[in-house]
Order: sequence, then C-alpha cells, then structure tokens
Amino acid sequence: MGDQTDNVLRGVRLAFSRRVCGAPAVGSRSALEAVEKADAGADWGQMEKRIVANDDAAIAELTSLALAGDVAGALVIVDQLARQGAGSTFVSARVQALLAHAAMDDPRMPASLLAALIQRFHWAEPISTLNRFHPDLRARVAARLSAAQIWLDDLHAGSRRLDDVGSAARLVLRPPSTPIDPTRLSPGARQALQEFVNSAVRLGPLLGGAVDDKGVDRLEAALRTDAPLIDPLAHIGAATQLPEGARWAIALAAMYTISQNGTDATLEPFLAAQSALSLGVLHDYWGVSAEDPEARREQTIDRLDWLLNEGHRADPQCAEPGDPEAPVDLLAWDLARAAMTTRHAYLADCFTEAEAWSYLLSIALKAQSSFESWPDYCERYRRGRIRWSSTPRDRFDDILDFLIDDPHSPWRRLPWRVRLDERTVRGPVSDKGPGLATRLLGVWRRGGLGPSVAAVVAVGLAVGGWQVMQRMKANLTVPDAPNTVAVSPLAEPTEDANSPRGEFGRIQMTFTGNRAGLRLTFRNPPNLHPLSDFRYGFDRDTPDRALSAKQIETSNRGLPQTLDAPAGLHFLTIQARFDDGSQSPVRRFDAPADPAHPNP
Repeated sequence: MGDQTDNVLRGVRLAFSRRVCGAPAVGSRSALEAVEKADAGADWGQMEKRIVANDDAAIAELTSLALAGDVAGALVIVDQLARQGAGSTFVSARVQALLAHAAMDDPRMPASLLAALIQRFHWAEPISTLNRFHPDLRARVAARLSAAQIWLDDLHAGSRRLDDVGSAARLVLRPPSTPIDPTRLSPGARQALQEFVNSAVRLGPLLGGAVDDKGVDRLEAALRTDAPLIDPLAHIGAATQLPEGARWAIALAAMYTISQNGTDATLEPFLAAQSALSLGVLHDYWGVSAEDPEARREQTIDRLDWLLNEGHRADPQCAEPGDPEAPVDLLAWDLARAAMTTRHAYLADCFTEAEAWSYLLSIALKAQSSFESWPDYCERYRRGRIRWSSTPRDRFDDILDFLIDDPHSPWRRLPWRVRLDERTVRGPVSDKGPGLATRLLGVWRRGGLGPSVAAVVAVGLAVGGWQVMQRMKANLTVPDAPNTVAVSPLAEPTEDANSPRGEFGRIQMTFTGNRAGLRLTFRNPPNLHPLSDFRYGFDRDTPDRALSAKQIETSNRGLPQTLDAPAGLHFLTIQARFDDGSQSPVRRFDAPADPAHPNP
C-alpha cells in the first residue's frame, strides 16, 4: 500500500511540476482524478503525455471558439478548467498561466476573453495566484491594462480638441443610442476615427465599461464602407520578364502592390512617370522628407536598416516584453514593408537598380530562412499587422486571402524554396544599364567580338537603327565578361603578421567590373584568428552593414568571399571583431576611378 501511495504522489509531482511557460494547456479532464485512479504499476511518463494531450485538445477548442467570435463558448471551457484547479493552488496556477498564454500570445484573440479572465481570476490584483507563481505573465497583463488606461486618457484629452481628432474622439465616447453617420466626416476625422476604433476594439473591453462595446461595434460597422473590388490579376505581373528569384523577392510585398494599384511585373511599383507617387509614400509613411537627393537617400537607408535589424519587433508598443510570438509576427510585417519600401526607393531615385536588388536579396534571404512557407509567412504578417494597427480585419485580409487561395496568385505560382542569389534576384537583361552598343564595344576591347561586328552594331544604334539592333541581338550572344579593374596594395605591416590585427591587415581587395557594377573579392583571409563579427560600408567612413545569411554561410573564417557593390562606388570600409573581443581599426579600400581602365 505504501508503494502505491508513493507512486501516486510521484505521479502528481510529475504531472504538475512542468514549467508552464510555452507548455500546452490543461484539458477539461481532471489530471488529479486521472492520477488518483491509476494503479501502482502505472507509467507516469505516459500519464503525463495523456494529460498534455487532453490539455492540447481543450485549449485548441477554446482558441477556435474565441477566434470565431464565440467568447461565451470559450468561457464555458474556462469554467471547466477553473473547476479542475479548484482543489490545488499549484494546479490552479498552472491552469491560469496556460489560459493567460492562450489569451495574450495570439493578437487575434478578442480582448473580451482576456477581460473575462482578468475578472474571473483577479489578475489585476498583486495578490493573485498568477502573480505569485508566474510574475512574468502577470506583468504582461499589467502592461496590457496600463496601455488601455493610457489610451483612454488620451481619448478623453483628444475629445477636448476642436480638430479632426477631437471630432473622432467624441464619437467614440458618445453613448450607443446617439445617431452616427461617419460618412459625413472629413477625411482627416474619418482616419482618426478609424484609429480610435481599432484601439477601442483591442483595449476597450479591458476598461470595465468605460468605453461602450455596443457603440464601438456600431462605429466599426459604419466604417466598413464598400471598398472597390480587388482586381489582383491586374497587378501580379503575369507578363513579367523578371527571373524567378526577383519575382519571389517582389512577391513578399504583393499585398502592397495590390492595395496601391501598382504592379510587380517590374522593379518599379508604378510606371516610371509616376515617381512622385513613390516619393509620397516615402514621405508620408517613413518621414523621408529631405529636399537634397543625397539626404533623402541617407534617410531611406536609415529606415530600411532599421526595418531589417530592429523594426517594430523591438518596439514595446507592438511587442510586449515576454511575448514569445510577437518578434516572429512582427518580423514578417517588417520584411514586407522593407521590400515595398525598397521598390519605392528605386522609383524615387534614392537607390540605383543594383542597390535595390541588393536590398531585396537581403530581405528575401531573411524571409526564406525565417518562415517555412507562404502560408506561414502570410499568417505571421497578418498577426504582425494586427499587433501594429490593432485592426481585427480590413481590406488587407481580403488581399491576403486572395494571395493564399487563388491559383493565379504569385504566392501559389512560386515555390517557397526558390534559389535566391545575385544571379536570380536581379532584373532582366533589358533592364536599365549600359546600352547594347556600349556593352558590345566593351566586349570588343576585351577581345570578345571582331571590330567590324561591334562597329556595325554601334553605328546602327547611334543613328537609331532599331531593326539592325533587333537582328544583331537575335544572332549575337553578349557575354557578361568580367573586367578586373584593380587589386588593392597590401597594407603596411603595423602588427605581428600572426596576430589577429596582423592577419586582418593582410587582407587585399580585387575590384572586378561587370554590367551590374563592381564585384569585390577578398584575398588573404585570416587563417589563425577567425573573425567573430564583420561589417562593411559603401562610401561610408564607418562600416554600417552586417553580413547577410548567405554571406555568412559562404564566408571563409568570418570573411565573405565577395561583395557586390553598385556602379560609381568610391571606396569600401571594413572592420572586424576578433574572438578575444578586441576590434580592428577601420580599413579603407579606394575603388578605381574608371572601371574600364585598370589602375596601374
């Protein structure tokens, strides 16, 4: 009998001592009852697995009901789980923690469910069971409640203003019986009202009736004006000449292509004559407002670097500390915006074509390595957008549904695991670049064509001989022959050649010209002291770029094999950190002035 009691107690400890954070939820069947009914020879590991399986089923049902809008049905399951934990503080703590994860980890969950859980289990109080056993989760609850109160204070403050924001705030605070006609609002007031309503849907239920839910529902319904029908087939670029990798990178932002009535058939999102539209997007959404072209370019680079390296996933207003799902959701949101911003930057003349494709390649590699499929990327983007805007559903959801479901969608026509490199993420041969005559004459200089053939083509193009060009293009293959421009000299030895700094000082750079710009090839990689971190910069005194995932994968002891630089590069800077924590000085390599004529 004593052995049987020991087994029961051991089973209880095994079943309920699991760490809660990230674990599946508790099922409606009482785990304690299951343990008490087990015999002395029970396999407690199997017992625990059965309990977890029941937990998964219960939470899956609760989540399905809540996401479908049946919060009342979800609360029935909450009641079952609460009764299960009534006999033990430890079991109750575990149940509550799992319910907190279910209510807060998915941004699509209705706020009314979290509000009901806060009230049911007294999570707003410091003496709550959740705070005692899982203070990290209770801190997240407190942060959500604090955000709701701050929003309400801002709403009341805004209602005293005599502008569009004030008009919208007063509509939100009116009782539901007041007639409302949002169509009579100015565009500014309507936009402010939409933002207030989005926040009210997410935060209002946490305020204990301070904002009337029925009034918010009426406003939300009134704001759903009949948007124009989506015609995605007009924008997905069925006749594109871009290679598969380029189409894949552009498709990361297909939702914006469609919503902005653009095209993904080319690198430019609009017609070349519509560059003002891209300038407007950069100005309105990203604060790229400098009048000087070079300053606009620097602002754009700053915004894109922020999206790639930090983004909204580092913003506590979008990602509560401790939320395990938020960084992944917001990464998809950041990458989609980065891809579209890169295309706008190209059309607005902030980037060269080579720079734009380089950015798109970095974005595409990060996306492909971070998500498993188009549906995974789509769902994460959808959730990330909710975290940023608090909008439960809008026109973007219809576009995303098309991209996932329609067989004509680029997401359905392109496999997720396409090859992504500098050869596939680029424009077609006919894209912007040196004219055919210039390229043919350059090939002739390098011995690739006879002088008479090159001269005929050059003269024909110079005088507008279009038919001559077409015939010659059909019969000639113009090789993309590299042109080695120069090799950097070795740096003067200032350190022991076998020291980390000495090896870094032995690095040389080979400049090779091609149609896209310059390829920079590293020579003399370190052998004894691998680089733990490497950064580089194009025409920047301080290196500001980190290696992409592809460059890291193919690096030689931390040093990339090659870098692709845009045409017109003046100099490259590099800097490294070594395994012992020390940092190298910045080294500079000056590019030759004329790629067609190697420096002596």
